Amino acid sequence: MAPKVKEFVYIAMDAAATHLYTPGVRQHIRAALTHRATADEIMEVLAIISVLGIHAVTEAAPILQQELPADHDLGWR
Repeated sequence: MAPKVKEFVYIAMDAAATHLYTPGVRQHIRAALTHRATADEIMEVLAIISVLGIHAVTEAAPILQQELPADHDLGWR
């Protein structure tokens, strides 16, 4: 795998909502830039992984609603 592509993978892993390791995101963005990555390429990686957080909410919110006691209606119907 090309070094720039490896940095994209590292950025995705560190920036994912399920991991979010800010120092790693900074380190790998800097490294990707040294391998001639463009800002647009890095933003594309961030856009792709951003749906992980959305997916987590869309999956978890219905589970939360099912598990709450009946007297804790959140009005999400």
